[in-house]
Order: sequence, then C-alpha cells, then structure tokens
Amino acid sequence: MSAPTQLELLHRNEQTARLRGLLADGDWHLGAELADAVGWRFGQAVERIRKGMDGRPAWFVLRERLSEDGQVHRYRFAGVNPNPPKPGGSLKGQLLAARRRIAELEAEVVRLRGGQ
Repeated sequence: MSAPTQLELLHRNEQTARLRGLLADGDWHLGAELADAVGWRFGQAVERIRKGMDGRPAWFVLRERLSEDGQVHRYRFAGVNPNPPKPGGSLKGQLLAARRRIAELEAEVVRLRGGQ
C-alpha cells in the first residue's frame, strides 16, 4: 500500500477535526450524525481520535449498540486517554497486556502482604 498523499492527509485531518468538534460536547451522537459530519467511513476517523493520530491528545470514545441487529450505534466523548493505543496496535492486544499487568500487580500485592 502506498503512502497517503498530502491531499489525503489533509482530508483525514479535516475529518478528524469535524468529528472532534461534534463529539466535544460529551453528548451521545448517532452514527448517522457522525456520517453526516465526516462521511460514511467515519470509523477510521474515530480510530484516529482514539489513538491520537492527528497530533492531538487521544480520546476515549464510547460506542453503544442501540439495535438488536447491530446496525445502529451511538458514540460519545468520555475523556482524554493518557495511555492511547499505539497506531497500528490492536485494542485486543492492549487489553491482553493490561490484563497481564493487572495480574502482576495483584500478585505483587499478595507478596507484599506476606502471602495472606
């Protein structure tokens, strides 16, 4: 896959800026609203915001399914993420790493308490 052109990068940054502007109020927004603001492929813009790939702080963006068939979702800004996922890294891999770290910390707590 070739590197994106300057025009493509500019378009991505404009999409991301529009999406940040929409979500900044902290209210829930339907996927249709995001599509109107950014275009029908708004999922990529959401990921760029979650990972801070636009040079701005990464955000937690919540997604909630509203329909049984999984076709209708709503999205909401939920705060700045101090430890964003790395670009190209999978969220599943980060979740597994976080679970391992939690297990390590729990074992350390048990050790410090004298094995109680």
